[in-house]
Amino acid sequence: MKVKSRNIGSLAPEVEFYLMEVHFPGKPDRSIALDLQFGMKENEKAPFKIKEGEEYFIRLHFKVKNDCVVGLKLYNTTKRHGIKVDSYEEIVGSFAPKKHIQIYDMEHQIAPSGFLARGNYKGKLLFADGDGIVHMQFDYYFEISKDW
Repeated sequence: MKVKSRNIGSLAPEVEFYLMEVHFPGKPDRSIALDLQFGMKENEKAPFKIKEGEEYFIRLHFKVKNDCVVGLKLYNTTKRHGIKVDSYEEIVGSFAPKKHIQIYDMEHQIAPSGFLARGNYKGKLLFADGDGIVHMQFDYYFEISKDW
């Protein structure tokens, strides 16, 4: 991804992220909520757990403040032991400012399975618009395990 470095930090982001939830369609009682307003330090100390082979998706709660955001994209990179094991980008869309919080569901994923897939991972999620302005980026931590 190419982001205009001159724009990073020069303009206030128009998108404010509040909450990241991990949902498991097969286990509706197993949702995990991570508060993005206070940082992700707690998540680093206690990564959330995903059962191997389980279907999941991430739901984001955000608000667009004063100006339209055109071409918002998310970029996700996942690493294990410092080695990139997965990366993808997804078009979130264009949004007008609203007073209420909007919700976006990322594409459904299936956690890898097998002995070699189990362990701790670090993900980096970055949101940038069509102009290359980064609205938010954060690291998150999770573990893939045999059982819940």
